Amino acid sequence: MIIEKKLKNGMPVFFDKIDGIQSATIGIFIGTGSKDEREDEHGVSHLLEHMMFKGTKKRSAKDLSEELDDVGGNINAYTGKETTAYYIQVLSSILGVGIDILSDMFLNSTFSNENLEKEKK
Repeated sequence: MIIEKKLKNGMPVFFDKIDGIQSATIGIFIGTGSKDEREDEHGVSHLLEHMMFKGTKKRSAKDLSEELDDVGGNINAYTGKETTAYYIQVLSSILGVGIDILSDMFLNSTFSNENLEKEKK
């Protein structure tokens, strides 16, 4: 059964517990995608999605990947017509690690010119 809660800032948070499952998925879903791009912006949503994996103020791209690999976690993202999503899957016992990494990516990503030029190609 999915439970929806609202944070003080109005952001909805959804929970779904499945008995007997020892993993957790944490996701951030943004209500924008390719349908929101002007003709001269085609691909920018997908470009920004990729840039989120290039590092943060406290983690390099390698650190992001290795921290999750070290605990058996998985990270991924996708861009659709109406949604851009970022999600991490980890064991329930280390949910805090997943939340820390995903929130760091979302709030502290660094968009260097070097990485931006590489991604544009």
